[in-house]
Order: sequence, then structure tokens, then C-alpha cells
Amino acid sequence: RSTLFPYMTLFRSTALVRRHRGLAVTAVLGFIAIAAALYVGTRWHSLPTPQPTASSIEDLQITPLTSTGTASAPAISPDGKYVAYTQREGNTANVASLWIRQIDTGSQVQIVPPEVPGTRISGATVTPDGGFVDFTRAYNTILRQELWRVPFLGGKPKKLLESLVSAVGWSPDGRHIAFLRTLELFQSTALVVADADGSHERQVAVRKAPAEFSVYGTRPAWSLDGRVVAVLGSDSPGGAVTQQVVAVDVATGAERILPVRLEFAGFGPAWLDPGYLAVSGS
Repeated sequence: RSTLFPYMTLFRSTALVRRHRGLAVTAVLGFIAIAAALYVGTRWHSLPTPQPTASSIEDLQITPLTSTGTASAPAISPDGKYVAYTQREGNTANVASLWIRQIDTGSQVQIVPPEVPGTRISGATVTPDGGFVDFTRAYNTILRQELWRVPFLGGKPKKLLESLVSAVGWSPDGRHIAFLRTLELFQSTALVVADADGSHERQVAVRKAPAEFSVYGTRPAWSLDGRVVAVLGSDSPGGAVTQQVVAVDVATGAERILPVRLEFAGFGPAWLDPGYLAVSGS
């Protein structure tokens, strides 16, 4: 059984934001107006029923971290002290650089310089040990993105995976990554799990058209016990498209589908606790 708990909030931010009072730090991209935050409550197998929390929406405080209006695809470090993000350079949408910013002090450093025109970087994810930043790199001449890894404070990037189409999500124990990939000339999409270095890939679940996993502008999210990966998806069996949150059992590939009535935005979904997910959209 699943229940939906919508909470409407309307605002526009031209900066990355953070959450206070010991709550999980969350970031959103400037120039994206989040029209609604949808909290999806669900149980999966023997996941415990989440306990009520004293925290509320009033605990949120908006704090500008950037002021350029060109920052995107933010990711918080595991210790909550840093944010990695891409920044559009000049007036060209497909030229970007990768940055690390210390949240409390405002200090920042560019760890990947601007790419040549025709190259796009996005999907930053800080590794669980805080030592590296994973990011996706795409070229106008290549349909699929590549996964690269760069030291946290800069250095020579290393390519880990090809034929990748989404940012990566890390398992809680830091031993595996999950990502999405298109197959069969875009006729199907797959959720793939691999070791931390990109080796030993395993397809966990495959969706064939018209059903699909939403591969662009999203990141798989592991549950806190590492048993379930939540991803965004859609289906249109009767012609009308239905947006979905899909919870996939990593061991069996079984899917739990939660239809939602919104257009997704951001790099969700995200687990709030063992039994609740949050997604953003309008």
C-alpha cells in the first residue's frame, strides 16, 4: 500500500540552497521554479514504518550559495560541508566547468576547466569517501554520455564508463553504483549496478517501450538499507503518458510502481528515511 502526501510550495531560486537544524542538506538549481514538492510514502518488503519527526517545512532556510545564475546539477558531499556543481561558461549553453564550493565559508575551486564547445558536463556526484567527484561528459557527436571521475580538489579526470545516460547513485556501503542506460537503439532502458570502479556491470531491470526509465536529468537513489533503488520513469500504454517513481529490488529486479501527477524536475528522487521518498516537479 502506498500513500501520497503532496505539499505545495512555489518559489524561484537563482542559487543552490541548504537545509538547517540537522536535516539532510538539499540543493536545487537556479532558474528552475519548483512548483510542487511531492512526498511519496511507501513500504517495501519489511522496511520499518517511519516514525514521525518533529521537523517541518518551517525548518527550511534559503541561503544563496552562488549568484551567477549559471550553476546547475548540484550534489552535496557526504559530510554536508561541500557542494559540487557545474557552471555554464560564457553565453554558450554547451560549455561548462565543474566546481567544488565549501558551504560555510564560500570558498570554491574549479576542478574541471571549461570544456571545448560541443562538450557538455553534468550529473556531478561526490563519492561516499569524499575523495572524488563523478560526473557525466557528452559530446555532440556521441549519443550517450560517459562517466568520468576526478579527484575532489582537482586533478586529471579518468573515464570509467561509456554508453552511460544518467548520473550515478552510490549504495550506502560505498561498494556499488547504479545508473541508467538505453538499449536497442533507444527501444528499451535498463537500470544497471556496477562495482565502485565501474567494473562487473549487472542489469537489474529493463523496461521496454512504451515504458521507460527516465534516463536524462536524473540519478538513481539507493534506499538506506541498500536493498532498493528508486528511479524516475514513465509509461503510456493507452497513449497518455503517466509519470512514475519506480522502486526496484536490487536482488530480484522486481518493480514497485508509484504513479505521480507532475512533470519531474531536478535530480530526484531522494530517500528521506527508510520508508519515504521525495521528488520535485510541477
